[in-house]
Amino acid sequence: MYDLPRLYRPAALLALAASLNACSAARSGAGLIPTPPTAATAPGAASKTQPGTAALTYTVSYYFNEITGFSLTANGNATPSVVVSGSNTKLNQPNALAIDRSSGKLFVANGAYQDRRILIFPKGANGDVAPKVLGGSNVPVQSTEGLAVDASGRLYVSDYIGKAIYVFAAGASGNTAPIRTIAGTATGLVQPFGMSFDSHGHLYVAQGHDSSAPIEEFAANANGNVAPIATIGGSHTKLLGIFNLVLDKHDRIIVPTAGSIEVFAAGAHGNASPVATIKGNNTTIADVTSVGTDSNGSIYGTNTIDISQLKFSMIVFDSNANGNVAPARILSGSHTRIVDNFYPTTY
Repeated sequence: MYDLPRLYRPAALLALAASLNACSAARSGAGLIPTPPTAATAPGAASKTQPGTAALTYTVSYYFNEITGFSLTANGNATPSVVVSGSNTKLNQPNALAIDRSSGKLFVANGAYQDRRILIFPKGANGDVAPKVLGGSNVPVQSTEGLAVDASGRLYVSDYIGKAIYVFAAGASGNTAPIRTIAGTATGLVQPFGMSFDSHGHLYVAQGHDSSAPIEEFAANANGNVAPIATIGGSHTKLLGIFNLVLDKHDRIIVPTAGSIEVFAAGAHGNASPVATIKGNNTTIADVTSVGTDSNGSIYGTNTIDISQLKFSMIVFDSNANGNVAPARILSGSHTRIVDNFYPTTY
């Protein structure tokens, strides 16, 4: 059952939510999409670790209840190198993903109705592998679509119902309370979703339903009812409420806005204009729901093409992309298993 605002996805996704959950077998039989894998059929199912050490771009699939990982050169109708899927994984309509770059751990938030667990997978997880779980009465998260891990391994969890950001100690699992909470009227948090850090450890937060400050920047180690140190918002930004953002290796701020990807200069604040806008027919962008980047500065976007036909893609642009430019790579097709995927994250 869908229990999410889904503010920045096509309205048809909401209308089709029930049929997505009830009719996957019928769609598979019609050849629209492959059958969701079992522990025995998922790629890498016999293995508990990722093959090789090459960097991969991971995403979570809300539809398939899985994590997929692709090589940084994957293109077209490519098969993922890694699929984490199966009953042991506890994945239940996952809708957020973050990676601890020190340990390689994968953090995933479940999005199913009344399932507020955060799953923690070991580095190199592959197949039907069991995670550690962060959840319980001491974990106050009500609903999240945003996770981030700082340079010290601390986990940040946004709560769009609680209007808060919870910070958990490095290595936290089980029924563990947060060590810090950013919440209160001074914070300006309205509906926090995706988050990302700059090279100074400042936390950037994407805000839904906030046209005045759709991006907020908090100081490193912010705690309590504290004001952001900067915001981005106004008519020049082209931003209303947003679902997600990511900072690249140069601290540029990359933001999906449904029909485009906007790029802001490092340190941008106030009513700043983007320094680049990726938009137009050549881009293949229909509805970009989330973005990511890699060590090369490439820009990734998860793209909803036609929800009625379950057509989705992951598009990859060069770091200097601007205007009506074609992607350097497009991943799409039944072998990719890209259906309702979010948060492209490279490790």
